[in-house]
Amino acid sequence: MTRKHYTLIAKAIKQAMFESFSELAESDEETKNVAKNYVLDALTNVIFQVALTLEEDNPNFDRKKFADACMVSSS
Repeated sequence: MTRKHYTLIAKAIKQAMFESFSELAESDEETKNVAKNYVLDALTNVIFQVALTLEEDNPNFDRKKFADACMVSSS
């Protein structure tokens, strides 16, 4: 796999996270906070597992850089 593939994977994960959080915006505050934590926890686990797999494919793969690329900015 190439950097282009890693970038596409990170972009897809980031979009999934963004869409999940966007859907939660319409929930009441208590539901939103609980669901947000579950979504964040699940997607963080996905990011970690995908990064480990990609690192097996390429020893030079940078897990931190990949994780940062997957995250939705808070700003």
